[in-house]
Amino acid sequence: MIDYEVYEVFITSFTGVAMKHRITVSLDEEVIAFYKQLTSRSGGSSFSKFVNDWLANTAPAAEHMTKQIALAQISPELALNELVLFQEQMRDQVQDVTGQIEALREASKSGQRLQLTPQTNRGVNPPSKPLGSGE
Repeated sequence: MIDYEVYEVFITSFTGVAMKHRITVSLDEEVIAFYKQLTSRSGGSSFSKFVNDWLANTAPAAEHMTKQIALAQISPELALNELVLFQEQMRDQVQDVTGQIEALREASKSGQRLQLTPQTNRGVNPPSKPLGSGE
């Protein structure tokens, strides 16, 4: 059994106004160690700020998953269709990046320099409109 260490985390609202709410979260020692290591390697911001930023950056994906779970409870077939579409978008993005890497390899062999197209660090964005939403 792992003892839990409790950290207080400040959550910043997504309205742009720095409204902080103090919450208590129980974390396994391994999780704490992982995030502390990420914190120190990412520039040494405070643990609380790092976790706040991490949660803020992953909130759109969490919101999307919440909607997908709700949709799956109402219409499993529609939710599955959306997941297939999302998978296809991810496949297309991976193919684009793979093509850029191959172009860089070829350019490197011939002494040329190419620049990669900037990619987002948030991966593929979920569809803005659910399939079958009529919009």
